[in-house]
Amino acid sequence: MRGPIVFTNADGSTSEGEGYAGAAQIEGADGFKAGTVVASKARDMTVLPDGLRFAPAAGHLCDWADVRYTVLAAKAVPEVGDVAFYRVTISR
Repeated sequence: MRGPIVFTNADGSTSEGEGYAGAAQIEGADGFKAGTVVASKARDMTVLPDGLRFAPAAGHLCDWADVRYTVLAAKAVPEVGDVAFYRVTISR
């Protein structure tokens, strides 16, 4: 699913971009215990950096598809240089 995504940081500032989502995948190394990612209906997002005023980060609020989520994790790809996209995991 593709659509607009809005991140809100701790001071209430917002940053809007475009995101693509799918169900989060559980792997032994991702640190989620006993299937909590699935139970919480977490989503893995690919977020394009175009239009973002700030990078998404863990703890930010996120509005996507008319639902409010919390950012569990976010990582720029690549980590050094110009960002092509962000990998973001969100949960209700």
